[in-house]
Amino acid sequence: MNKCLAPAMLLLALSSWAEELPDISSVAPDLVVPEMTGESGQAAFVLVLMLGTFLLWGGTAYLARRRGASVAASCVAAIWSAMVCMTLAVGFGVLLNLYVSPIPLSELAEWVEFRRTGWADLQAFSIATTLEDATTHMMIGPVVATLFGLGGVAIAALKLQRTHD
Repeated sequence: MNKCLAPAMLLLALSSWAEELPDISSVAPDLVVPEMTGESGQAAFVLVLMLGTFLLWGGTAYLARRRGASVAASCVAAIWSAMVCMTLAVGFGVLLNLYVSPIPLSELAEWVEFRRTGWADLQAFSIATTLEDATTHMMIGPVVATLFGLGGVAIAALKLQRTHD
């Protein structure tokens, strides 16, 4: 098998597996949009952190390609960078949501998502929502890393081409 096809096959496998997952669109928009549209500038801060993280993943692929790694190996470097980063971030997020600073059950009872599900147990809903968000983040990280990694590889190829001309 061609080594350059490995990232594309991984992306294809993830996307076909993701089609079998339950629909999470009923939870995520209501959680993120109200919190990120406040006057505090929280949305801009979160987006800058996310973009910075994604650019670091692309930078990993860029550096790997500049040092002579193949396109596939460069993308794998970006994916591994994302997996390490997402494991730490998601682990920290789960600790925060479940143990350090859980959302008060009185606030949880007012969430549109909770009422939409028809669940009666607020604690179980809190745990399920946290684990669902963690799973989603762990699955999306490598996909985003592949895309930004390919961007880093493309930039490295352009720079290498300029130095040879």
